[in-house]
Amino acid sequence: MGNFSSKTKEFLDWNTIDRLVNENSDFECFINDLMEDIKIGKIKSNYDATFKDDDDAYDYAKNKRIINI
Repeated sequence: MGNFSSKTKEFLDWNTIDRLVNENSDFECFINDLMEDIKIGKIKSNYDATFKDDDDAYDYAKNKRIINI
């Protein structure tokens, strides 16, 4: 699998999105759910919870052993 740039861009990189959809069935489901929600104009799909702030994200990563500090 290749590396992906972490730079912020003003546009979506559809070539990368297409590649991820082809390589990852979970990502394909996510994109399909997202596109359906956009079409109907409301969120009907289930998405991961978001973090309140950086401390919340840090605690999650630490508890899941994503980071080792």
